[in-house]
Amino acid sequence: RELRSKRSCRLAPSCVSNVEGKLNFTLPMSNGFTAEVLGSYGGVSGGAIATMGRGISKNNYKSSSKVKQMELQCVRLAAILADVQHVDYFSLDVEGHEEQVLQGIDFEQVAIDYISCEVEHDNACARLLPRFGYTQL
Repeated sequence: RELRSKRSCRLAPSCVSNVEGKLNFTLPMSNGFTAEVLGSYGGVSGGAIATMGRGISKNNYKSSSKVKQMELQCVRLAAILADVQHVDYFSLDVEGHEEQVLQGIDFEQVAIDYISCEVEHDNACARLLPRFGYTQL
């Protein structure tokens, strides 16, 4: 309880990328389950979908499966953090879209002490973050 009272965080229910504008997003649905269950099969087109070498289409699932495709308005993380100068801990889990999200951060505007990245395939975090002075722990 005391720890919660001292926390401050910001929830940004947004599509985040390295560009501002509309991006295609794929959300597979199978027997009532959404991407929350299917995990990395959903995401911004060009993210995990391309990295894994598996296109998302109705042909990838049983005939009862459905794929929902939509356009989402995306913003750069720099816009979300425009009034923030310091972040203690930043967790990045965007199903293969890490490189684009990292490219959308203005590291000269905001100091981020620790960044954790969930990586299954292409380790964009290990490739990009050393440029900004980060080391892998």
